[in-house]
Amino acid sequence: MLTRVGAQHVLKNDIMLTINPRRIVWYADPPLNCLHRITKGIHRNRPGRVLSRIIRVPFERFVQGGSWDREGFPIQAHRSYRVVNDLYTHRTDFRQSDTYKNARESLRRDGHFQRKKRTASTIEELDTLFQEDLVTLINSMEKNGYEIDRSPDHCRVMITAQGTLVKTQRGGHRFAAAQLTGVTSVPVIVFRIHRTWLKTVQGGFRGEKLENLRRALREVEARYQ
Repeated sequence: MLTRVGAQHVLKNDIMLTINPRRIVWYADPPLNCLHRITKGIHRNRPGRVLSRIIRVPFERFVQGGSWDREGFPIQAHRSYRVVNDLYTHRTDFRQSDTYKNARESLRRDGHFQRKKRTASTIEELDTLFQEDLVTLINSMEKNGYEIDRSPDHCRVMITAQGTLVKTQRGGHRFAAAQLTGVTSVPVIVFRIHRTWLKTVQGGFRGEKLENLRRALREVEARYQ
């Protein structure tokens, strides 16, 4: 069993694709994502991290079979896309967006608003959070294109049984901003591939099969540019 980390070690730069983000129209969660979700609560101390790694073993497989590639939904229905689209539509005044109004209501009701690791306890802090986080992302993307140095994590994609690309977890806001602002070139990392596709391209992780896989990845990249 090859994990995604092992696949990165074997494939090196070939696991990275440069694509036009608008060519991707579908989103799907990774297969066995439930194993990732249920271990978040125990991943806070050393014993918990050890147990978490054991539970997550099936989730970490780079090659996965099953029907995960037939599940999911249009990428425009994803929450990250809807948030960025809302702010992009109201980019001249983000305070008019539903996203900001909902955050302001959460602040009024709960006494704070949290986004990832940032927390706002006042309207001024909420404005700063939106301006520095989401609004700046959209403005920067529109002006400078996709900047790799803005985040250590690459956007993730998966390859289905038919050899098509679907978006998956990580980098959802960045990817949506790239789609909406018309960016034509975004680096993505292949997070999972379907077992059926691997067999179709006669791929593997050693010898001639490895070269077949490398070639197939470049062909997928070419179709999405």
